[in-house]
Amino acid sequence: MLRLTVAADDGSERLVSTARTTETTYRFRQLALGRYTLTVRAVNARGQQGDPASVSFRIAAPAAPSQIELTPGYFQITATPHLAVYDPTVQFEFWFSETKISDVSQVDKSARYLGTALYWVASGQNIKPGHDYYFYVRSVNTVGKSAFVEAVGQPGNNPEEYLNFFEGKINSTLLGQELNDRINASALRSEVEQLEDEVNQRLESDIAGVTQKIGETENSLTQLVAKKNDEQSLAISQVSQKVDNVSSELTQTVSQSNEENARQIAQVRQYVDEKSSEIISTTDKKLGEQEATIQQIQKVQTDTSNNLNSMWAVKLQQMQDGRLYIAGIGAGIENTPDGMQSQVLLAADRIAFINPENGNTTPALVTQGGQTFINEALIKTLIAPTITSGGSPPVFSLTSDGKLTAKNADISGSVNANAGTLN
Repeated sequence: MLRLTVAADDGSERLVSTARTTETTYRFRQLALGRYTLTVRAVNARGQQGDPASVSFRIAAPAAPSQIELTPGYFQITATPHLAVYDPTVQFEFWFSETKISDVSQVDKSARYLGTALYWVASGQNIKPGHDYYFYVRSVNTVGKSAFVEAVGQPGNNPEEYLNFFEGKINSTLLGQELNDRINASALRSEVEQLEDEVNQRLESDIAGVTQKIGETENSLTQLVAKKNDEQSLAISQVSQKVDNVSSELTQTVSQSNEENARQIAQVRQYVDEKSSEIISTTDKKLGEQEATIQQIQKVQTDTSNNLNSMWAVKLQQMQDGRLYIAGIGAGIENTPDGMQSQVLLAADRIAFINPENGNTTPALVTQGGQTFINEALIKTLIAPTITSGGSPPVFSLTSDGKLTAKNADISGSVNANAGTLN
């Protein structure tokens, strides 16, 4: 026997339904929102009832998240909502906006719906360090949805970690691997020599075949001349027939030769068509223990996922005193797991930009030894954990923990301080 009650506004219980069933399950239908108590008793054939067993449950829209934890990452933010009381039946709706939405009731019209899950990772190159991004999250279950809760956060902003992140991304691309690969000049020379040997063998074979055909033709003409001398009495018509036969044989030989040439040309064209997606030009020179190599690469290829990728690169390497020096520049477009990615990579000990106007030779920008030197810069937004001026010691310093040191300061506005000494 089943007895279902619901809690009333005054705290009392109101009977909703009773039922008897011989089955192990029973379905109540069209229940309104509220907090229910279900009491179950076993009843035997004589109508005797066992001890009651009760369970309480609630039919209601879920509570709003009590907290939204935002975890920064590389060009990404992970949003993880939490409930004050854990409820396994609840999931969360995630909405995203690059600007703050002052009227929460307009979230579903102004923000972008991301999806429903227990957490969400907003990622991509549009998620930029130093910029605020807004998440609007609400709880959902089979009954309804809670109100939205706002959370604002930024992706990671540690430059060193981003450089390590970019290193992994670049080295995983085909272009990055190509620029990092060492040019094996010895292997290239061996490949060229092998191709030369194959070409020479083919030429020798073709020349031998032509020589053999010429010899056979000479023998045939000699036999005709001998027969003509020995058989002067033959009719002119018979001689004409011999000449016609020789002409037919020569015509057939020429035709076969033309067909063979056409077949070889077709094979060469097929080889060129298959290799036309990759063109590599290499120049190298060796002088004693020194060796210099220049290689230019143009390549369009298909990866294991049947995606088309293209690249162009120039690589230079030189061996001096047992040390390998490398320089290169490359451009490529690849279909990566993160989507289509175009990039231009430079590899050198020193990279500089020079404006040659009026004979100028002073670079505007130089990157060397992991540092970048800039003559003059106009920057809209600067995100830097630490800022230090020139001079020894520096006259101005701002550290990532908020410590400000200035030798001379002219402050036209107000100063708010909780403690300290003003002289």
